[in-house]
Amino acid sequence: TKKLAHLGKLRSGSLVEEKTRKRAIELGAGNPRLLEWLNRILADGAADATVIMDAMDREADRFREEVLLLELLSQLPQDCRRVIALASIYALPFGRQAIEAAVDGPLDPHLARSVSLGLVEEGTAPATARSRYFVSRIMLPLVEPETTIEEKTEAGRRAANHLYQALWKVDAISG
Repeated sequence: TKKLAHLGKLRSGSLVEEKTRKRAIELGAGNPRLLEWLNRILADGAADATVIMDAMDREADRFREEVLLLELLSQLPQDCRRVIALASIYALPFGRQAIEAAVDGPLDPHLARSVSLGLVEEGTAPATARSRYFVSRIMLPLVEPETTIEEKTEAGRRAANHLYQALWKVDAISG
């Protein structure tokens, strides 16, 4: 509040609409530099403060989501983070056996924990009523450091081989 007293557009009693002034103060979150910039934006008649503050809100939400995910991942065992990273090679939802092939190691309890925390999405395939798993694309840059390029390449090879065996070989035999 001491800083606000020196910022003409943000201090109480300024000509800026009260709702806009309070929103700018809230977005400034006590950061003196940010408050100064917001004060300047409000003072500049040509700048659209609402558009800027809307963008700040959106960015703050994205930043909060990323911080939450990073903190959550940091609290998981390395094996669990590795399962998520290797399962992320699939760009579409796939069944447990496909995830097992990519990971080439134990999924339990890591897959269930990842699903319960929302780090891996679980759905049901309508045709088979079986569970399908998907790692959201927002997770990719966050789990990337958990595996090497070689591990990802090998996981991709195992996944492709599994899908070939499970989908095309079965069709060739039955077809």
